[in-house]
This record gives sequence, C-alpha cells and structure tokens, in this order.
Amino acid sequence: MYALTLQRSAAINCVAYGNFSGPKLHEIVVAHGKSIELLRPDAAGKVQSLCHMECFGLVRSMVTFRLPGFAAYVR
Repeated sequence: MYALTLQRSAAINCVAYGNFSGPKLHEIVVAHGKSIELLRPDAAGKVQSLCHMECFGLVRSMVTFRLPGFAAYVR
C-alpha cells in the first residue's frame, strides 16, 4: 500500500542549481521530502513551478554534475 497526502510539504530539504531542461536556462530543483520540484525565475523576478513529481522514497541530498564529453555551451 502507498499513502499520499493531500497537501504538499512546504519545507525544502535540499536545493540544486543548474540548467536542466535546456542550455542557458537558469533553473532550481528543490526537494520537499518525498517530492522534487523544478523552478524557474521569470522576467518579473518571480519563481514559477515547471514540474512537481512525487517520489517513491525520501530525497535526502541532491547535487548537479556534468557528464564527461559534453560541451559547456551548446550552439
């Protein structure tokens, strides 16, 4: 059995900064206990949620990394 709560957790456990959905996009991934959320700041300076995903487990840490052989800038 798997239990889901009706309200999302407000506390942020850990944060990772990078460009996850495309090159040269500044985005933030935050972990809320059992879920992860992708955030992106807009032109007005407000943060918009792009995606929220429930995980089957507890997220305790996150880190950004670059795969070897990938260029830093895609043209």
